[in-house]
Amino acid sequence: MTKLRGGEGILAQKQKEYVTLRLLVCPGYLSSEQLRKLADIAEREGRGKIIITTRKGVEVPWIRFENAKDVSAELEMAGLPPGSCGRKVRAVVACAGTERCPYALYNVDELCTKLTQKYYGRQTPTKFKMSISGCPNSCSNPAINDFGVTGAMTPRLVEESCIKCGVCARLCRGDAITQSEGEAPVIDHDRCIHCGWCIKNCPSRALVAERSGFSITVGGKSGRIPELGMKIADVVSEEGLFQILENTFAYFERYAEGRERIGKIIRRMGVDHFKGEVLRGVAEDGGDG
Repeated sequence: MTKLRGGEGILAQKQKEYVTLRLLVCPGYLSSEQLRKLADIAEREGRGKIIITTRKGVEVPWIRFENAKDVSAELEMAGLPPGSCGRKVRAVVACAGTERCPYALYNVDELCTKLTQKYYGRQTPTKFKMSISGCPNSCSNPAINDFGVTGAMTPRLVEESCIKCGVCARLCRGDAITQSEGEAPVIDHDRCIHCGWCIKNCPSRALVAERSGFSITVGGKSGRIPELGMKIADVVSEEGLFQILENTFAYFERYAEGRERIGKIIRRMGVDHFKGEVLRGVAEDGGDG
């Protein structure tokens, strides 16, 4: 048997004559036509089973080894290319985003597609996972990915528009807004979680986005010894996000020893050292709201 190449989305099963095909689904949607194709292939080539993975990908198990490449090529023709495995950038995970979710601050589908087109399958010292959440609800678990992106907004009060209704203080999810009766609300920016919920719900539009963009966490992972990523930026623009990511890849490639994940490198080298290199020249500022 020829050695399996995980980078082609062909995963070994413990039954040597069978493999599982991993497929890329970006940004997490399957068309009805693709679902029918998957069902047809699973019935014809496998055992009629399809797996939806934790990273919004698809796997088709019980494909005979000798048929794997032909089946993979057929699926790619249907817009389902091979999934990434091994020492590479894996599939980027995204939440529902602004198209469907009332909490989301950003069009994550668009960003997921950009990140996938630019980085998916890139060779790295060991696997590298990315996730995007449209808001701090973190439905796509950015904090347990090597590189986590979260939509963020910083509120600013336009006091002359404020009707002192108290809605923002009642709804604030970070307990960052206080208000005395008859007075304008006060925002504690050290406590603000940048969710933008006060901005979305202010009835007089007195709260506006002073900054909008993304917060960044790096170094998270799940697995046997899970670790949460470290927040290295509160609100950066999309341009800043890509600059930080490029710098993170450069840092990863420069300092990795063996098969270290990026989080282990940061903990070995020190957070200050990491931030000093990857944040150099990056403005801690998103775009105007």
